Amino acid sequence: MKQEYKELLADFTSNGKSDAAVSEVNDIPLPQEYLDFIHDCNGGEGNLGKNAYIQIYPLEELAEINRDYEIQEYLPGYFVWGTDLGGMLFGYSHKTGMYSAVDSVSLNEDDLMYEEPSLLAFLKRWDAELE
Repeated sequence: MKQEYKELLADFTSNGKSDAAVSEVNDIPLPQEYLDFIHDCNGGEGNLGKNAYIQIYPLEELAEINRDYEIQEYLPGYFVWGTDLGGMLFGYSHKTGMYSAVDSVSLNEDDLMYEEPSLLAFLKRWDAELE
């Protein structure tokens, strides 16, 4: 895992490396940055930076989680990869190439927040927004 992620996720319990051959969810190709990250930790849970908490879903559970939340019905072109366990879901849009957060109750593109072009930038911003 890159040093920047290690520092941001210093108090995060990962699920360990993954050899899962998942390369798409909801017919959406997973971005390489996300795949590089998730293969190193395969999700996990814990503090994010100084202010936030995060749960990142294991790679092999992404399809089921996205199906359960009916992501393609409410957010076509997206897949969700994590949550703050407080009602926010974290996702990625294949259409825009952006990582973002959305309230799990609304699941509406108009309600997307904290859009960032990289996973690392999104995680840093999520932590900073909760200061």
